[in-house]
Amino acid sequence: MITAQRVVARWKSASIQTIWVTGGDRLPYASAVWEMYKASYQKIGMHVSSTHELNEYNKWALMLDDEAPVAFSLFKTTRFGLKTGLAGSDGTATGKGAIKKMIVDRFRDPGVYGEVSHAVEALTSTIPVVCVEYIAEILGKVVIPQPDGIHYQRKLEGLGMVIKKMVGHPKGIPVGSGGGCPIPENPGEPLKPGESLEKTAAEKLSQALDLAEHAACQLELD
Repeated sequence: MITAQRVVARWKSASIQTIWVTGGDRLPYASAVWEMYKASYQKIGMHVSSTHELNEYNKWALMLDDEAPVAFSLFKTTRFGLKTGLAGSDGTATGKGAIKKMIVDRFRDPGVYGEVSHAVEALTSTIPVVCVEYIAEILGKVVIPQPDGIHYQRKLEGLGMVIKKMVGHPKGIPVGSGGGCPIPENPGEPLKPGESLEKTAAEKLSQALDLAEHAACQLELD
């Protein structure tokens, strides 16, 4: 019988190692990451159709327990640093514990940032926020600021308008605390990006990844 005490003991005794892989070094782990992706997203929505699409994220953080992958966090390099993308686990207590810790820890590093909502927003409540006035420039997308100066709406193809906020430390962008952002003069008036300096992926794939990352905020973490 597996008791709560045994689960806690397993997590505390687990020797979790985090490794970072890029380029061809991702290949040996692609199958394991794909299986963890399916295990994590089948209930909340799968918008990525193959390991090839996972390669749109060019830097992978893998959490290993006795050399076996139990959780993952994928990142994309942008001119503002590393933008967080998909994350997940193998569904075990060890894997879920590892990814919860990684979700919080990753946003504390300089140059790491990402959009959050739902469970991930609650988990990252102590992480510095990016004020809404900078979001359109960072994302290269139209956003609608909310009255708190932190949250914003943006459209996801096939889903409609969703509310997000951005946390972390994008390069060259000041960050604030929960109450440190100016209130927009005209909340609800769309903010449009200037000319983007980064080449985006094909529009269809970009939309799919937006939906996948929105689903990532709704992971079952407990």
